[in-house]
Amino acid sequence: MLALVLIGFAVGPVWVAAQESERGPEHKRDCPVKIRTHNPALLDSVLSSYVADARRTYPKARDRFQKGLPTGYIFAVVTRFRDSSGIWEQAFVDVDSLGADVVFGRVASEITAITGYHRKDAVRVREAEILDWVIVAPDGSEEGNFVGKFLDRCGGQR
Repeated sequence: MLALVLIGFAVGPVWVAAQESERGPEHKRDCPVKIRTHNPALLDSVLSSYVADARRTYPKARDRFQKGLPTGYIFAVVTRFRDSSGIWEQAFVDVDSLGADVVFGRVASEITAITGYHRKDAVRVREAEILDWVIVAPDGSEEGNFVGKFLDRCGGQR
């Protein structure tokens, strides 16, 4: 699964890089994608239709998770974490459970750009902050991951 690292600054360049998720040998790995922009609003604009598709389809994915996914399947969401300096990083969170408008899980991405978050940390994500979702099958095939698949196509991956 593609794990994104998006680093944002109030002023200056923004780097977008993808890193490999460490879900084990049974899951395929994506190659890194890097995008550099001085205009984070433009990046959000480019990704907006993919985020909209993810948010539109998220309720059905959430319902499937609540009913129980088959053994070996992983449900994850994508969100942005911010540190005290205002830098943000976009990362996958493996979902453990769901509450009223909140997801409880563990950071699934290696966090490299911000402080205060680490891979495997327990986190809460408000559903309003979810940018994407993915259900990963044991063979590595994915449902969802709208933003990641777009970046794969743009980066010539797969």
